[in-house]
Amino acid sequence: MIEELSRSSALASRHTALGAGLEDWNGMGTAWSYNTDPNDEHDAVREAAGMFDMSSLKKVFVRDPDAAATLDHLTSRDTSKIAPERASYLCVLIENGGIADDAIVSNNGGDEWMIVHGSGNTMALLQTSAQGRDVQIEFTDDLHDLSVQGPKSCDILNAHCDIDLKTLA
Repeated sequence: MIEELSRSSALASRHTALGAGLEDWNGMGTAWSYNTDPNDEHDAVREAAGMFDMSSLKKVFVRDPDAAATLDHLTSRDTSKIAPERASYLCVLIENGGIADDAIVSNNGGDEWMIVHGSGNTMALLQTSAQGRDVQIEFTDDLHDLSVQGPKSCDILNAHCDIDLKTLA
């Protein structure tokens, strides 16, 4: 268990109340396991649904006229093919074309994008890609991510949505 972390999930107290020890991932206490049988958790996700706190993923806004060009340089995707209000899974590249990380890039419309990534040196690579460009980069910890996975996830989430999630493309 990590005593002091620089980042905190909004769900940290709930995780510990449920018996999870928080372990460091990206400087945030992350629940890797609970005081339950991991086989039961595995079966629940495979047969019904499970919810995962993905808040330790880093969220970075990339804004201004050269935002798309900065992300094009950094990643394996052509951002011009990501429509506003859409996102794409992609690889973060190093200068020789190797892969540094995986990420999701969202086109928020206008000149605003968001890249969500895990550990590694993505932020440093993003700052390098931004050099000499008209772009602002802003890391935020004000957004928290939940991932609901499993065959019954849409049914569970639909009870809390205004639309039927199964109708989405």
